[in-house]
Amino acid sequence: MADIDGDGRPDILAGNYWIRSPESFEMPWRLFAIEPWNEAPESAMLRLVYGPLTGAAPELLIAQRKAQPARLARFEKPADPRQLWIEHAIDAVPDLAQPNSLDIADFAGDGRPDILLAESAGAGRLLILYNEGGGRFAPQAIAKGHPIQFAQAADINGDGRPDILTIRQDAISWWENRGPPRESR
Repeated sequence: MADIDGDGRPDILAGNYWIRSPESFEMPWRLFAIEPWNEAPESAMLRLVYGPLTGAAPELLIAQRKAQPARLARFEKPADPRQLWIEHAIDAVPDLAQPNSLDIADFAGDGRPDILLAESAGAGRLLILYNEGGGRFAPQAIAKGHPIQFAQAADINGDGRPDILTIRQDAISWWENRGPPRESR
């Protein structure tokens, strides 16, 4: 849920659409398309995150779950959010397979939100896409070989840095962020 149209009421993000909240509950809700990924029923199997990614304004980050290969893109909200949103493909992981989890957090501590991705198929990777600015992201595999059912960024130990919590069929794991994961950018 997020206030997509800026009217002070929470709207709903759902798959390829956002649903505008009415002024009062008994009035009709309105459905608006965000993006045209609808080639097949699987195209609408998405993971969504709404928040600032490349600037101060929130964007919608979408990972397509069931397509092969899966797609990853950020969608910029147009001035009139009732129109189709502007797609910016993120092709940092060309062989992405069934991303089951998607989150945004500043793992590098550089003030730029990075992308957390976890695959439930294929190589079964846990990935961080480091935000290099200008809409560019550099992937780094944190783990691979075990499909992940769920992953989320959270400061588990309270040290001010986002860690990663993962759930697999056989384990729940905490991936501690021990500081800047890469030398210099």
